[in-house]
Amino acid sequence: MSAALELVQGVPIRLITRRDYHILAEAGVFAEGDRVELLEGVISPMTPQGGRHSKTIARLNSSLLPALLGRATVFVQAPFAASDISEPEPDLFVTSLDLGDEDEHPDSAYCVIEVAVSSLHRDRRKASLYAGAKVAQYILLDLSTRTARIYRDPNGTEYDREETVREGTPIVIDAFPDVCFDLADVLPKPAP
Repeated sequence: MSAALELVQGVPIRLITRRDYHILAEAGVFAEGDRVELLEGVISPMTPQGGRHSKTIARLNSSLLPALLGRATVFVQAPFAASDISEPEPDLFVTSLDLGDEDEHPDSAYCVIEVAVSSLHRDRRKASLYAGAKVAQYILLDLSTRTARIYRDPNGTEYDREETVREGTPIVIDAFPDVCFDLADVLPKPAP
C-alpha cells in the first residue's frame, strides 16, 4: 500500500507501511531507546513517560491481569497492528489467548487503554485508529482531570458511543463483564 499526503507547500510525501517501518527498524535506522510508533503512515515520537504515567499503567495492569488470567492476554506498551499504515503502542490492550503467528503483532483487541498526562490530544486522535481496527472498547484515562473517556461501538473510523466516567464509577471491560476497575484505584493519589 502506497499513499501520498499533500504538504502545505504542495509537495507530496510518501506514507510508509508497517512493513517499511519494520524494515527500517531492522536496518538500525532507530537508535536503541528511541520511542516511536507508526501512526497513519508517519513515524511519530512517543511522549516520554513520567512516574505518574508509568505507575498508573502498573496499577492498571495489576488490577486487570489477575482477573483475565487464562481468559485473555494483556499486553503492556506493546505494538498493535491497527492497519497497514498504523502500529501504535498503546499503554495496555486486552486480546485473545490465541496470539496467532509468532512473527506478527496482534491485530485485534477486545479493549485498548491509553493513559494521558501530556498526550491527551494525540490519544484522542488515536480513537479513529482503534475504531478502524474494530476495537470494541477504547478507554482513555486523563490524569489531569481524573476522568476516563470510554469509546464503544466502532463504526468505520469513529465510535458511535462515548461517555465520561469519574472516580467511584466502575469501568467494566465489556468483553468480560465481571472484570472492572475504578479510577480511584489506578490513578495517582491526588496531591494534598
